[in-house]
Amino acid sequence: MLALLTGCASSAYEASPLDPVQVLRDLRATGTALPGGTDATGQDGEQLAALTMEQAAALAVERNPTLRAMRAEIGVSQAKLVEAGLLPDPSIGWDAMDVLTNQWVNGNTDQEDWVGGFGLSWRVPRPGELSALEAVAGAELERTEWAVVRAEWGLAQAVADAWIELASVRGRLGVANELLVLGRRTASTLEQARRVRAATGIEANLAALDVADLELERLGLEDEEILDRQALNALLGLAPDTRYEIATADVMSTGPDTAPDPAAIMDAAIVQRPDLAELMTDYAAAEAALLLEVVKQFPELSIGTGIEVVLPMFSRANCYAIRRAYAEREVIRRVVTAEVARLRAEVHATVAAYRRARRQADYIAENVEPRLEESLRLTEASIAARELSTLEVLLTQRQILDARMRALAARFEAASSWVRVQAVSGRLFGTGARHVPDAATEAEEDE
Repeated sequence: MLALLTGCASSAYEASPLDPVQVLRDLRATGTALPGGTDATGQDGEQLAALTMEQAAALAVERNPTLRAMRAEIGVSQAKLVEAGLLPDPSIGWDAMDVLTNQWVNGNTDQEDWVGGFGLSWRVPRPGELSALEAVAGAELERTEWAVVRAEWGLAQAVADAWIELASVRGRLGVANELLVLGRRTASTLEQARRVRAATGIEANLAALDVADLELERLGLEDEEILDRQALNALLGLAPDTRYEIATADVMSTGPDTAPDPAAIMDAAIVQRPDLAELMTDYAAAEAALLLEVVKQFPELSIGTGIEVVLPMFSRANCYAIRRAYAEREVIRRVVTAEVARLRAEVHATVAAYRRARRQADYIAENVEPRLEESLRLTEASIAARELSTLEVLLTQRQILDARMRALAARFEAASSWVRVQAVSGRLFGTGARHVPDAATEAEEDE
């Protein structure tokens, strides 16, 4: 009896103070580790690691603070499932009415009056009530687990987009630096020519202005690179100033030459999309809630030293709650139908976007990029031989820069479109599969 009254050992209250200052210290201490044990920091003597897109997604799924907080919700839902299967607790009471009545009427009380006031009662679960409660809690647990999977899947998409954006701006920064070297060389050549009166001051000044314009563009790209890197670091759970290299070689050839069949992608999405699976758990929860309301149409019985029966008369055997539960289930059914229709349109639009991006990237690779290197070579030769006017040289340099930027943008847009095709099917870098880390295990790792 003592064990029943004191409960489990873990029920004792344990204080756990939370200090935001200490939280910040912990983030600073652990916010720079990269996969493979490599440490990258924003300080002097930093170690650099080249991250692939898939490694970045895996790191984010493991370390993202928001995702870790969502996983903690699984433990709450697991506890609710255990609670739902427990029998109702018995109640013990004492009624003083016999004692008070005899005292008022007879002026005295007997021992039987004191003993007869004690009572014991236990509410008997209705047939199927416990299983219905467990079904409701089980659906909630499943929904929580799928919500974590959906968050992992969405995070992987966000990381891929941020990774591609960072790779893109770094590629554009490399192109700007190359063209800046050429522009400086042009300006230097014209300045020397001006000194010997082989070029006018206007020509030299135009070249200098072009260099300044290229410098300004490079500075803008450097600032953009900082912002993009900070955005990716936030998703990865790293310190904002963490620096590292990214492996961009693979992204240039990402995706097949031809677009996949939208019907095949849709067939995969219908069984793999975690957001659709999460929505289906809402339908399962509605089914369980309906079952529970049906169970509640039966009388509620309590037994013990007496018998008490609660008759569902005014609720008309809980018929109104049952009708409401049926209506709620029908709403979710229609929501699922609408989501499948929306998903079908999304799949076809995503595949079409990839087809367009891939065609543009292939065309530029076949018809534009081969001419860029030749244009650079001819431009440098023309500068040295003074075969082109200053305006022609500057215009050619600007055209080369624009063409290189368009070529890079086309490549990265094709890569980004292919990531979206993979994501729309419900799987991306292994996310989407129902694998949710145990909340208790993750809590132990935090400690």
